[in-house]
Amino acid sequence: MGLFGNSTNKEAKKLYNEALPLYEQGQYEEALELMEQAAELDHKEAMYLCGNMEASMEHHSLLAAKWYAKAAEKGHSEAKKRLNDLCVDSSVRKQYHLEKELIKRAESGAPEAQYAYADMLYHDGVDKNDPGRARLSEKERKKKDTEDALRWAVKAAEQGNMDAQLLCGLICSSKLKDNKSADRWYKAAIEHDDPGAYHSYGLFLSDNKQYKEAAECFLKSWDMGDSKWSPMSCIRAYKNIGTEKSRKEALKLCSRMISELSSEEQETGNKPEFIKDIAHVLSVMGQVYYEAGDKNTALQWFLRSYNLNGSIQTIRRCAKMYYGGDGIKKDYEKAYKIYSSIAEDKEYDRDAIYQCGIMHFFGEGVPASHEQAFQYFLRLWDRGDTMGRYLCAAMYHKGMATAPNSDDAFEIIQGFPHNIFESRQEEWIQECVKRGYYTWPHLKLETHTVYL
Repeated sequence: MGLFGNSTNKEAKKLYNEALPLYEQGQYEEALELMEQAAELDHKEAMYLCGNMEASMEHHSLLAAKWYAKAAEKGHSEAKKRLNDLCVDSSVRKQYHLEKELIKRAESGAPEAQYAYADMLYHDGVDKNDPGRARLSEKERKKKDTEDALRWAVKAAEQGNMDAQLLCGLICSSKLKDNKSADRWYKAAIEHDDPGAYHSYGLFLSDNKQYKEAAECFLKSWDMGDSKWSPMSCIRAYKNIGTEKSRKEALKLCSRMISELSSEEQETGNKPEFIKDIAHVLSVMGQVYYEAGDKNTALQWFLRSYNLNGSIQTIRRCAKMYYGGDGIKKDYEKAYKIYSSIAEDKEYDRDAIYQCGIMHFFGEGVPASHEQAFQYFLRLWDRGDTMGRYLCAAMYHKGMATAPNSDDAFEIIQGFPHNIFESRQEEWIQECVKRGYYTWPHLKLETHTVYL
């Protein structure tokens, strides 16, 4: 055993000595492989240096913490200190239970720790069993957590910490409804000239319907390199300004986004994500034309998005425009084709299934068929939809698509609240009246039966 231990120590030292010059020269990729081998053989200093190398890499905090923790267990004091330094990283803090270390650092005046503590209070709050929270109600605890979060965020924000300034803005606007203070903190944050700060301020302005100013912030963020969130936010802000000039700018930016997405797809080869993003842009272009009143052009863009398997909202919108003749010629057959394609999809879409049932019931775009309508309504009921449940019961009672059977009808609606029964019935009768179908009876729900 002793001989084996000596052999292991010699191998660890040999690997460490080979890796050290590479580490000192900054050749971390080559050094890390050898240093990890030495660390795995219980070399304390190798563990520490592995932590240093991982810490130098973006998004490697947890890996760095792993090695610092191993070295600290072996008695490496500097590794323990470095592990504690990572308490501001929420994932490291939670895994290694460094909450007390974070509070200690925050109290010492470190702005990064003050922000991290404020962020923890805002999102997670303090344990309800904490002595300072134990006697408070849930509402009081949340209020106290928010107050404490803002207090610590202000401490860091006043020292110029941008993340803390953004958190102050968020708390003031979303929790305290103090838009004046929020605006002040967001303006302080954008002084850092950071794309994330501009995007956050843009969201605040957009929420307050200051679309022109929001569009300028989003565009600034986009131009600074935020290609993930700001482009679509920017386009929507210009669209929401609502002038002819702003809509033209929105369409111009859609073209820019498509060009950038095309370049990105050529670099990454991620075609499915590219098609999904393009479909989204085409849908927004449709919205721009729709809100401008040019619904024929809007429909063409919506259809292009639909043909790229765009969002369910866009696909449903195409069907709705055809079905209702919304600014275009009414076309039940095209509407049914789209609705039925959604209804048959694996994802449950209540509106599409219900609409297919309606169209079969009244013979819109397809031959009238109570049997087919009943099958669609049955699918709704099977998924817990209250309208589907009401219609299946009513069709059983009337003998539509089935033999008349009031017992089955009553069984379906047992426990069905009276107010829901009535509201679904009124909704259905309105559908009937729209089409001049006046023979649907007004059913009444009583304790033991359903009758005309």
